[in-house]
Amino acid sequence: MTTQHKASVLAAISVCLLGLASSVALAQAQFYRGKTITIISGQQPGGSGEARLRAMLPYLRKHIPGQPNVMVEYMAGGGGRKAANYIYRTARAAGLTMGFPPGGFIMAAVLNETGVDYDLADANLAERIRRGYQEAAAQL
Repeated sequence: MTTQHKASVLAAISVCLLGLASSVALAQAQFYRGKTITIISGQQPGGSGEARLRAMLPYLRKHIPGQPNVMVEYMAGGGGRKAANYIYRTARAAGLTMGFPPGGFIMAAVLNETGVDYDLADANLAERIRRGYQEAAAQL
């Protein structure tokens, strides 16, 4: 196989993969277009936690396909337990709710404190998202 033939095959594969990727992005854009993503924050407005969250909002609005509306709902209380309980028990798993609880919700579950209705095994994704926000905000 010649170098030119290899390049042609590689180009054809790339075009196919780009077509697949764009159809997936188009499906996501259609899902999110005109919808609102709600971020549940387990802290009060003001302070460094809100600053990190607010720093991420423009990027979420810009980079989520379909440019959905993104709003923040504050549920301060219990070191993040109130927000974590809400996300675990009430929030629908439809891709339109994200959690941003403070780190205290982990310690409350580990120490088996009262008022913890969530399971950390299920809350793992929310924590990874939270860490991603913090890391991205640190790079700004």
